[in-house]
Amino acid sequence: MKTSLGEPRAPDGGRNLHGGSVRSRRDVRPQNMSDAPSKETVSTGDAARQPPPPSADKTIVLARRVFPEVLPVIALPHRPGFPRMTIPLVVTSSPLQELLVQISQSRERYAGLVLLRRPPQQGEETPAAPSPAELYAVGVVAELLQLGRPSPEAPLHALFGVHERFRIAGVVQESPHLRVRAEYLIETEMADNPELKAYSVALVKSIKELIQLNPLHKEELALYMSQT
Repeated sequence: MKTSLGEPRAPDGGRNLHGGSVRSRRDVRPQNMSDAPSKETVSTGDAARQPPPPSADKTIVLARRVFPEVLPVIALPHRPGFPRMTIPLVVTSSPLQELLVQISQSRERYAGLVLLRRPPQQGEETPAAPSPAELYAVGVVAELLQLGRPSPEAPLHALFGVHERFRIAGVVQESPHLRVRAEYLIETEMADNPELKAYSVALVKSIKELIQLNPLHKEELALYMSQT
């Protein structure tokens, strides 16, 4: 038998023309995987020094929810603010109106709303620049949603949306407006706290019972439950 190049070739397992035996190409290959050469694995300990894999939690934080370190403070005269509330304010004080205009024109439209320790008496205006001693230590950070004046002679109307609580960690400026360094107190997620979840369920149950006993407050309590 001849190949395409004209050399004589013996069949598998036969002998060539010079008398030597010819091995089949199948005989050259290893019979199983154990016959094949294996690569030796050397442990260098690099795997222990490698950084851990990235976390699966890739929560995106909105830039608008990154609160500033320093907040201008507006005093609340009678009632404190709570997270997720909407607080309207009617401002007659000229210095406080200037502060609200500055907040509306800034990129960060946040202010700290803090309750006064002593509410103003009848006919007494809310101080535009209260001292830290006149305020409680914990307030809320709120975003200025709307600012307007119904008429040129009317007081300034502001609408704030409350986000989170904060604690006054230090005073940065006292005049002409009070500015403080804020330490934010982020609320615990209800889904990750069984104790708070149990309190919430008990509170909702009590409100439902109260609605049945006193129907005069039904609409008010129903509105409160829709916001919780």
